[in-house]
Amino acid sequence: MDNKNNLTGFILRNIHLFILSSAVMLSICALTIVTQFDTTRLNTFGPVAQIYFTGIKNGLIVAMVILLMSFLSSLLLGKYFSKVQSYLRHFYTSLSNTKKNILILAICIAFTFASHAPNIMNGYFNMDDFEIIGINHTTSFRESLLIPHGNDHTMPLFMAEMRAIDSVFGLNQNVYNGFVFILFALIPFFTFLTFKRLRLGMLSFTVFLIIFSGATGWADILTGFNIMSTYTQIILFFSIALWAYVAWAQTKEKKYMAFFTASIICAVTIDLPGIWVLPAIFFLMICTYWMKNETFKIKKTDVGNFLKENKTPLLLTSGITIAFAIFFIYTFTVIQPNTFLSSSGYGTEGFPSLENRDADWKLAPLTANFLSFFTSGISIPLFAPNIVKILTHPVVRDSAKSLWPIVEIIILAVNAILFWLAFRYAENRERKFIIFLMVGMFITISMVILARPNHEAIPDFDYRYTGMPFYFYSICLTLFASLLLKTKKDYAVKIIIPIVIVIFSAQQAFSFHAVRLTEEAKLRKEAIINLDKNLLSELSILSKQGAPLLIPNLSGENIFEPMPGFSLANYLVFFNKKMPIQLIQNSEMAQDSKTHIVTTVSSLRASTSKEFKEALKKSLVIRSYYNSLSLMRYETVVVQDTSTQSITLNENKEIVIQKKEFDPEKKNTLGFSLYTDDTKGNLVLSLSFKNDFGIEEKLGKIRVDDYTPYIVKDGKRLYHIETNLLQLYTYSLSEKISNLTLYIPETKKTFVEEVYFR
Repeated sequence: MDNKNNLTGFILRNIHLFILSSAVMLSICALTIVTQFDTTRLNTFGPVAQIYFTGIKNGLIVAMVILLMSFLSSLLLGKYFSKVQSYLRHFYTSLSNTKKNILILAICIAFTFASHAPNIMNGYFNMDDFEIIGINHTTSFRESLLIPHGNDHTMPLFMAEMRAIDSVFGLNQNVYNGFVFILFALIPFFTFLTFKRLRLGMLSFTVFLIIFSGATGWADILTGFNIMSTYTQIILFFSIALWAYVAWAQTKEKKYMAFFTASIICAVTIDLPGIWVLPAIFFLMICTYWMKNETFKIKKTDVGNFLKENKTPLLLTSGITIAFAIFFIYTFTVIQPNTFLSSSGYGTEGFPSLENRDADWKLAPLTANFLSFFTSGISIPLFAPNIVKILTHPVVRDSAKSLWPIVEIIILAVNAILFWLAFRYAENRERKFIIFLMVGMFITISMVILARPNHEAIPDFDYRYTGMPFYFYSICLTLFASLLLKTKKDYAVKIIIPIVIVIFSAQQAFSFHAVRLTEEAKLRKEAIINLDKNLLSELSILSKQGAPLLIPNLSGENIFEPMPGFSLANYLVFFNKKMPIQLIQNSEMAQDSKTHIVTTVSSLRASTSKEFKEALKKSLVIRSYYNSLSLMRYETVVVQDTSTQSITLNENKEIVIQKKEFDPEKKNTLGFSLYTDDTKGNLVLSLSFKNDFGIEEKLGKIRVDDYTPYIVKDGKRLYHIETNLLQLYTYSLSEKISNLTLYIPETKKTFVEEVYFR
């Protein structure tokens, strides 16, 4: 028995070393496996796979360093830990209340910046940014406040914020970056003020700060110029309302009601998703009053006393709710009728469907989506953020899909045990607070699955949607840590601190998506600066020669090939360029749907200004954009051999489609059957042709990947592909085309047959 007790005591005294040493060994093993991986196997999956791999490798190195340093510090300096802790506690208690708050605020800002610096310091343009900033320049201030964004966003306060920043600072991305960052860093600070009111110690707050603010999943929102970060603002305003109400309930000072009222108004006017704050605050009032009772019983007299005691916040909250309801009804019945949540359900064609939305809103799929959201969106990202982005790739999806339900069940079971233990050791007051946090998670998760249902086998939820319930979940974990500290003081610290370090280290190991966002942000930032200085300046000079100047709407692929999506029309609106330019496109090009300043014409060649065609021959700047290699759109079809001439195939993986000159407006549809090995991976076919602008390089590429539909025939993958060449500028604007050649890649034993050109 003594030996057993001695062994148990030894383990408990050194539990922190066991946890950290185990984590160190796992990180070393993982890094060894990753280091020995043959990276050439990723070449067929494109640049994103390489960025992800580099991010995982570097993240593992960072995680290993953090864990190793923590282990060595605990091993060699553990005896000084109590002294350091005592010194810090004495220093903190010696400060005035104001200085304490300033110190904590500085810690929140410093830790948040250190955790997300690469993402915060880089700016890039998001599609929503174009629309929001565009509204600033195309509508009055009153109209911009009322215009909804999409089908489920009413954001008068956010529109006002963006207009104010744009008016004072213009498009200086550093200002937007700093604005989003500071608001995010304030969330743990106001949560700390609430913790003080609830008598949760500094160690508990440290757990919250590391778990919540250190989560690398926030990179989706914090990466620079992604100004549509209303979700973090909603959490901030709720954290202020939470602190203000708790402070008012304890002191009854009117100043806290001012903070309370202002924060709720800001939460519901910053963006429509902020409506979850209203029921959450109402339940906070109930729980706060309920916590005064020693038991769980609620007497009839308690209802009257509750209403009497909370008359002021209830009247204020009710007034805000009624006012917002009127604004909401007016918005989606008068300004933009019949559009609310109109795109919640998507059919097999990828278009919004009310039938699919109704199917998504049935009890069974909603329940499954709720549980999946809790596990895949909130719990798993605690240790392995964005892992789903790898698991959903076709290469691993089929294998992971069968195991994923088991993973989710295990995660649910672990959480159930955790919550059960918390209830077991908590007092009634703490149990009621846990119930409040669980209700907060229920409200925010329910709101998301109604507006953004995701019934994929392995769903991918980003922090725009999971951030709000993750806030409640982080406080839950903090409270659990506090309960452990209270009930098991002797070794609780030695368990909590190593586990938090392991969580933070795991976040770094899975920070590959944050690395990708940073890399893309740097590239996009550079590309936009070059676009403004070079192409837009050149077009400004050209437009003075003949106004209005009709030019093709430049595709996003030609502006920024690694991360396409935004056309020249978007940038003209965004930069508010007042040039006498009219943008045109043909029906084969990607259709503009955001700016509404592009006209579709039957013939791009006939409509484009002569001055632009001449510049396309001479101007190096214009040629570099309009003649860059373009990713072509295509369809998979039933093959039809409608060729009217012979097709020349040679052994150099080149297919001469047509050598003689022809009119591109009369022949532009290319179709072929493509055979490859029946293995996963991507390949790129390319096109070249002689044109009127002296460009003989490859100008179009057709990317076939694991998402492209195919059939298996004789052990081969068979793709029937059809594309229209008029989507290429040099092709559409030329009078004559010749030497049209298709180039076949060497990978996957690719060959083409049944080519037709019409």
